[in-house]
Formats: sequence, C-alpha cells, structure tokens
Amino acid sequence: AVMPDLWRFSTAAWSDVPSMLVITLAAALFLAGRQRRGRAAIALTLAAGLLLGYSIFLRYANVVVLPAFAAYDLWQARRRIFTDWARYPFYILAALGVLAVPVFNSVYYGGPLVTSYSPAHGWYPLPPFAWRYALGPSFIDGHSFIEMTRTVWRNLGFALILVPLGWARLARANALLCILAAGATLALYSMYAFAPVGINSRFLLPAMPFLAVGAGHAIGDIGARLPRMGWRLAAGVALALLLAWPVPGLARELTARNEQYAATAVRARELAAATPDDAVLIA
Repeated sequence: AVMPDLWRFSTAAWSDVPSMLVITLAAALFLAGRQRRGRAAIALTLAAGLLLGYSIFLRYANVVVLPAFAAYDLWQARRRIFTDWARYPFYILAALGVLAVPVFNSVYYGGPLVTSYSPAHGWYPLPPFAWRYALGPSFIDGHSFIEMTRTVWRNLGFALILVPLGWARLARANALLCILAAGATLALYSMYAFAPVGINSRFLLPAMPFLAVGAGHAIGDIGARLPRMGWRLAAGVALALLLAWPVPGLARELTARNEQYAATAVRARELAAATPDDAVLIA
C-alpha cells in the first residue's frame, strides 16, 4: 500500500495496476480453492483460472507466472497430482486463456504471432528480450537488470531484506508460488529492451504483491516473538509510520502531475476547437 510505483500508476491510465490486481486475486482464489473441497473448491478454482487467463490479455507477459501455480500443485499434491481431478479445471481455463491469445492476434493484428510490438506495426526489427540487455545497452536504453534491482529497492526499501526471511517461514508450496511468480516477472523484465525505470517501472508491479507477502509474513513473525502486547503495538505503529512517511509527499507530487495533465488536455481541446474539422495536426 505504500509502494511509490503503486501510487504513481494506480492514479494514471495504465494496464499494469489492473494486471497486478487480477493476478493477485487469481492467486488468492487459487489458494482458497486448494484449501476447500466440493463445490466451493471447484467454484474458486474456476474463478482463479478465468482471472489468470484474463490477465494474459491485459499483458501477454503474465503467462510467465503459470509455472508458479503448477509448482505449487506439484509440491503439495506430489503423486496425487494425477488422480486429484479437482485441480485440473484451473489449468484448463488458464490454458484456454493462453490459446485464445493467438486467435485474438490473428483477428486483430493479422497473424497468430503478430502483436502491436511486431515490426509490421512499427516495432523495431530487433528482439524485445535478450540476455545482453540485462547488463549491457539495448537499442532503447538497456542495463535492465541493474535498473530492476534499483526499482525494487526503491519500492520496498529495508522491507526487501525481510522478503526471503518471510518466504522461508511460509509453507513450502506457498513459498514456491511466491518465489516463482515474483522471480519469473523480475527475470523477464531484467532482460527487456526497455529498462524497468521511470515510466517503465510499472512492468514490475505484478511481482510486488508476492514480494510483499514475504516481507509481511516476516514482520508478523517478528512481532509475534515480542514478549509483550504493548511492545507489539508500539512496534507496529512505528513501522506503519516509517513505511507511510513518503506517502504525503508522493500524494502532493501526483496531485500536481494530474493537474498538469488536466491543463494539457484543456489546451488540446481548445486547439482542436479552433482548427477546421479536416485539419491535420503534426506533433
């Protein structure tokens, strides 16, 4: 709730915050379904599969989190994975979501593997992802791994140190889900041509809830070890104030940004109103 990039991009028209929310909700429903039996389990599983499939339409790169859910089931079910049929509807719906993407591309972009980022639609004739972009330059900016670590640190700060501690205290299947879901997203964008910094730091948002689970679990575990309730309350209040300290300044910054955007929109409308209907504006 106090991550700067969450505030920055949840107050602007980007798809990454909805993408993050859909994946997080899918994971929550998935875990809730795995803890139940009967119709409730099936309903939760179907909802999770639909949401995860839909998240791939919001951002195609979200497909990289699918193995994290499979790893959860493989660890938890072990040999029962081949006989526990109640687990399968989730993967069927998620797979249908994946398969629907090339169908959509064929209808909308002209080919199953053609997207808005293909050279036919103006993308550079170079690969968008490559190992060399991680530590070296790309045709846009590059050094994406370095910028990825800086962006994660800027959002989590000292709480980042607690993430692996919290993951270590989770049940193994839950830890696998968090580690692989966050790790896959961070790894993917650490070798993207557009370094995840500035306006492009939004690419990392889907990984943030899984990192926050680790930090939050570690904080809760540490608090539970304090001997007195008064100490726990004082530590909780101090931690909340420390984490929320940058929020007022960030809110003022975003308010000023949105006012500037609104003023720009007013000027654009005034300019459009003062030109003929068949005018061509070249920016």
